[in-house]
Amino acid sequence: RGPKELNVDDAKTKDRIAAFGGLRILVNGPIAYMQSEKKLSAFNRKRYLELSRLRNNLKQEHEQTKKQLTRLNKDTSEAQQIRNNLSKIETELAEYSLQLKECYLWTVGCKYPYSMIMAGDVLFTGGQNKVAAFNTEDGKEIWSAPVTGTAYGLSVINGGLYASTDKGHIHCFRNGVKGKSKTITAGTTAKPYPRDELTELYAEAAKYTVNQTGIKKGYCLVLDCGEGRLAYELARQTDLKIIGVEKNKTKAAYAREALDKAGFYGQVVIHQGSFEQLPYTKYFANLIVSDEALRSGKLPSSLDKIYELVRPYGGVIALGLPTQRRNRSSLKKWTQQTRIDWKINESKKLIWAIANRKKPEGAGEWTHMYAEPGNTACSKDELIKGKMAIQWFGRPGPSEMIDRHHRNVPPLFKDGRLFVPGDCIVYAVDAYNGTILWEAEIPNSRRLGAFLDCGSMAVDEQFLYVAAGDKCLGFDVRNGQQRFKCTTPKLIKDEPHKWGYIAYNGDILFGSGCKETSSYTETSYDADMALWYRNMKLVTSDYVFAMNKDNGKPLWNYKDGLILNTTITVAGGRMYFIETHSPNALADEVGRMPVKTLFDGGDQFLASLDIKTGRSLYKKKIDASNFEEPVYLNYGKEVLLLSGSKLVGDSIRYYYNAFDARSGENRWDVSHNSGLPKDGGHGEYNRHPTIIDDIVYAWPYAYNLKTGQKINGWKFDRRGHGCGGVSASAQCMFWRGGNPWMFDLGPDGGPNQLNTITRPGCWINIIPAGGLVLIPEASSGCTCGFSLQTSLAYIPVETLNSKIGN
Repeated sequence: RGPKELNVDDAKTKDRIAAFGGLRILVNGPIAYMQSEKKLSAFNRKRYLELSRLRNNLKQEHEQTKKQLTRLNKDTSEAQQIRNNLSKIETELAEYSLQLKECYLWTVGCKYPYSMIMAGDVLFTGGQNKVAAFNTEDGKEIWSAPVTGTAYGLSVINGGLYASTDKGHIHCFRNGVKGKSKTITAGTTAKPYPRDELTELYAEAAKYTVNQTGIKKGYCLVLDCGEGRLAYELARQTDLKIIGVEKNKTKAAYAREALDKAGFYGQVVIHQGSFEQLPYTKYFANLIVSDEALRSGKLPSSLDKIYELVRPYGGVIALGLPTQRRNRSSLKKWTQQTRIDWKINESKKLIWAIANRKKPEGAGEWTHMYAEPGNTACSKDELIKGKMAIQWFGRPGPSEMIDRHHRNVPPLFKDGRLFVPGDCIVYAVDAYNGTILWEAEIPNSRRLGAFLDCGSMAVDEQFLYVAAGDKCLGFDVRNGQQRFKCTTPKLIKDEPHKWGYIAYNGDILFGSGCKETSSYTETSYDADMALWYRNMKLVTSDYVFAMNKDNGKPLWNYKDGLILNTTITVAGGRMYFIETHSPNALADEVGRMPVKTLFDGGDQFLASLDIKTGRSLYKKKIDASNFEEPVYLNYGKEVLLLSGSKLVGDSIRYYYNAFDARSGENRWDVSHNSGLPKDGGHGEYNRHPTIIDDIVYAWPYAYNLKTGQKINGWKFDRRGHGCGGVSASAQCMFWRGGNPWMFDLGPDGGPNQLNTITRPGCWINIIPAGGLVLIPEASSGCTCGFSLQTSLAYIPVETLNSKIGN
């Protein structure tokens, strides 16, 4: 049965149930056990089949006897005898029905619908944050125990139940069938090391490191880790994935055994050898420490190589030495010989050298739907170029993602964090090593058909802002805690509005008021079809407004006509958009409509507002007759570019109107045949321009942004199937052509297929920022044979080979 038939209210539960078909069946001999969303049942399938065959035979006899009776005179003795026979058969059928019901041995309530296995006379089931054991004889729950996450994997071996969860945890339970469950997870009370003169030193070092750096998640590299004592103390206090490097084979083996005894091996791993010889990628470590420095005061060599392993945007090297006079002297001299900015501190028993890695020079950001509120779709990242290498792959995967065909809003990047939108959930990911830093479930935040609407997320150095219903919520970028909330102003009496557009500039937060029915939020086949072919409906706003980003206080609002969300642009101290006064558009009650309706009547304007006051700076009437499908507005170098498409004969023509951003006066107009098929099934009518410096890349050609002059020799080739938008860095463009592609615009560049086994999403989800190319999973729902559904990050080979930077 599907989730609708199970009468499930929670949308996320529906999706999870649908993912495994809604029902699990486990068969053991004559008995079958069935697990659904809320029930666990057992029935005797062997007996049921036997009785079913007998009853079916009797049913056939019953039908034949009834037919025989219809051919006889009802008053004859023969007819009476047949009626008696029919009555006997019906009695037997009723008896069979009772016996069939008795084949259902028991049915009990069960809150653990995600996995089920059997061992001996016990059924083990997995649920959300819990596992449980049931007696196969009567269905009674024997015991239950908490786990971290949803238990999708269960296994029984050597008297233990092992449960793996979607949070990456593995739990072990023993003696659970007796009701005395015991969880064996990372971090037992076993003491792997003897108490000696170093015990307090290691404990102090770990505590000080965590308190000073605040780093509790990600990757930690322990240099010269010895017997693993510093790694052990850090594992006890954090969720860090810790890699210890030790040259001595005997010490490495001892460390592994001790950490395994303590239950930490797995969270901690020990690599035997020199870190210079091991295959670590640059930028992977959030924290680097040294065990040997604590033990002997000896500082590590190859400092430049060590520094290259530290993650930008706050990765830390923290070296602690015993507080001895010679150590102070050697540490000060050592730090002065490097080009790294060190801070020298002291704790009770240790002296510390701490270096914090900053933003890489030339790194770009992606803080809004199209990189920045000017909608260029270009991060301006100068580090991405040339050949690329894998930096990491993994979570988030497809389970919480929107089906790609519904075209979700793009991910964002800021200060080394990647923010990945799913289905009413956002993941914050360490962009340099793939660690899930936090996740936040955000009801009413689903925003689909992004290319017909506007972005619903923006991020600054403090908050991730997310539109959810009529609210804008701010989540602390460090930990995901909600710390900001403001509500859409009510400018139209008795008419509720949702928060539509979202962006910021400095300390100003911008929004728009959309009708409750305007945004695309439905996931269904019909909703999917509405996003792909001609006469697509654009989402509109009834008004725009601004608030103080620090306290949510209103600054101004503007209402006049109907505003196209795809055209709202903030740049150069102004907000720009296309506004329509078409009577048919103004009469619409849904909040989204085809461009032909929006532009019916010829009353369309290019509007400009002062972002500080909301004062109208100009409102220029424009000719919108060449636009019949989605339209977009971009800003670059004091030029506003309005673009859109129209079917002319058998060709899809794209039209580009450029305006002076300060005055609104027309600067140039061009159009061209796109060469795309006219069926409109794969984004042929909605190519969003990409602006890199003073060049507009407008499918499939390029134009000078200031003059409109066509760039000779350039013609875009997607090089494979695809319909998504094109993102860019300062030197490269990225898109889907079956698989992810990039085009290096440099003198020695050209097209490069990043891989042949993954598929990006159907709008923009290749994000070039922070010196990386980030491709979080967005292929959920894809049935292509080659598609591996995983998140990926690439790093330029040139970066891997470069010397120490900032």
